[in-house]
Amino acid sequence: MVNFEGMLTRAIVVQDDDECSPCENCGQDNYNHELLWKKEEEWCLDCNDTEFLSHFSDAERMQWMVNQMMVGNAVIVIRGYE
Repeated sequence: MVNFEGMLTRAIVVQDDDECSPCENCGQDNYNHELLWKKEEEWCLDCNDTEFLSHFSDAERMQWMVNQMMVGNAVIVIRGYE
C-alpha cells in the first residue's frame, strides 16, 4: 500500500532494473504481477485500462478500484516509490 495522490492505494512498485516487456500496443514498459488486475498481460496497464475501464465514470472507476483493492488486487504500477 502506498500513498498515491492522497489516497492509500494497493500498488506494484518497480525499480529501474526490474524486468519488463514492451507493451504490444504502445511499446512502453509492461509489468505483470499476480496481484495486478489486468485482462491482457501483453498490454501495459494504461492500454489495459483504456480498453477495459474507459466506459466508467470517475465515480464508477473509483468504486471499481476500491473493490479491487478490497479483494487484494493492485490497481497501479509505480516506478521507484520509496
